Amino acid sequence: ATSGKVSLRDNRSLNVEHVIEAQSDGLSDLDISGNLLVTCGYTSKYGQVPTERQLTVYDIRTMKSMTPMQLPAQPFFLKFVPAYTSRLALLSQTGLLMLSDP
Repeated sequence: ATSGKVSLRDNRSLNVEHVIEAQSDGLSDLDISGNLLVTCGYTSKYGQVPTERQLTVYDIRTMKSMTPMQLPAQPFFLKFVPAYTSRLALLSQTGLLMLSDP
C-alpha cells in the first residue's frame, strides 16, 4: 500500500472495520500471526524514502500499537515462521536474514 495504512475488513461484507496507520509513507510487507499484526515500510527523510529500521507491531484484539521493534538493519520482507508462532524471519534489501521475536 502506498499510503502506509492497513484496512481490516469484515470477511462477510468486505466493509472496512478498522484502519491502522502502520507506516508513514508506505508498506513494504506485513504479516499476521494470532493476534499480532507486524509491518515494515518507509518513512520519508530529507527528500528520500528509505525503509525504516523498525517493525510496527499491533495487537488486533485491542487495535493498539505495541512497542516498535528496533533492528540492526532495514527489513524489507517479513514472515512469521510457522514452526515458531511468534518468531519472525526478516530480510533486508541487501540480503541480510534476521530472526526475531516481537
